[in-house]
Amino acid sequence: MEDDEAASDMWYRDILKKGIEKIVFVSGGGNDRLSKIVSYHSDRFIGFAHHNPFSKDALGKLKHAVEDLGMKGYITVFLELPGV
Repeated sequence: MEDDEAASDMWYRDILKKGIEKIVFVSGGGNDRLSKIVSYHSDRFIGFAHHNPFSKDALGKLKHAVEDLGMKGYITVFLELPGV
């Protein structure tokens, strides 16, 4: 796995180079990991929680992501699956 701090620094340098003020991240790596990555450059990085909205503790996960991890929003992809 790539070092989270190094990845965060790489993205930070890239957005500065391109003149981008802020960027929103959504990660398939989990909310805890994303929170860590965002924390290195929280002046420029914004994290959105991303987890299964149908899981047993979806609301608890969202509450944890916002209140404990500092996420600023939530995003998910809804796919229409036949038979579901």
